[in-house]
Amino acid sequence: MMMDIVARLRDPLLSLDPRLLDAADEIERLNDRVDELAEGLRKIVSWSEAYPLDIFPEPDFKKAHEVLRANEMTIDAISASVARHTVEGVGKIARAAMHDAFMAMCAYRDTGNEEEFQDAIDVLGLAAHPPDRSEP
Repeated sequence: MMMDIVARLRDPLLSLDPRLLDAADEIERLNDRVDELAEGLRKIVSWSEAYPLDIFPEPDFKKAHEVLRANEMTIDAISASVARHTVEGVGKIARAAMHDAFMAMCAYRDTGNEEEFQDAIDVLGLAAHPPDRSEP
């Protein structure tokens, strides 16, 4: 929708003021970034729907607790492991989407300023957790 509006306005904008064409290009670039970030969100939503209750019903937690205790384990340890795996997977998807959007922005602006680029990477937390492209 946004792309159609920008395309229809492009020629009239150019005849009014060439700077308006730059603004139209910026709108397109930002729309592309929104699409990239939305794709990350779509992946998270898809992953959240991967285990429907009609196929994977809720377990009998009391019985599971008894079985685990008999084998010197706790349901808390199992729950923490599953939660950790889930949150790490969501983080992986989010970091990849942020990284892609940021890299595209840097390529577009092409500042050539390595220090500024590294500062932005640090602010986004991408340096400590580079994107992992494997499926969660």
